[in-house]
Amino acid sequence: MRQSRAEWAKRCRAFAVRHPWLFATVLSVAGVAAALLMELLWDRTMIRWSNTIPATTLIVSAFAMTWFGQRKARREAAKDGGS
Repeated sequence: MRQSRAEWAKRCRAFAVRHPWLFATVLSVAGVAAALLMELLWDRTMIRWSNTIPATTLIVSAFAMTWFGQRKARREAAKDGGS
């Protein structure tokens, strides 16, 4: 059965809130893999390791987003009286 983009986005957000470090790790590994793939495929062109800064930014932002998302989820749960 096919799911809509909204359903996938909802499931992804729920997974990120439940497992923030696993989600950030998956994003980080994907960023590093993309950087390595860029280096391997286009090594003979102008792309060099200094151009992998976007992958590093992805790694840092993934951890930051999940940390802030987890804080927000905990704050909302505390407001609702849950844990």
